[in-house]
Amino acid sequence: MDHDGLGLGVGVQNLDAVLTDQVEGILDAAPLTAEDLPGYAVRLYDAYLVHPQLVRLANWARLERTPGAAPR
Repeated sequence: MDHDGLGLGVGVQNLDAVLTDQVEGILDAAPLTAEDLPGYAVRLYDAYLVHPQLVRLANWARLERTPGAAPR
């Protein structure tokens, strides 16, 4: 297991760049359309199934970047 505890091999200094890249990929895979919100929800769910690393990265980002938390 890598030092990040998730086995992703991503250092803290690279979290923002990797998370941005992953979010952009999900947005491309599941574009938000106001005319088809149910379809968007299905596309987003399917994209998360194909790319589960985004969920892990988002959880890690929430733990590392909690607003108002003291820096470690």
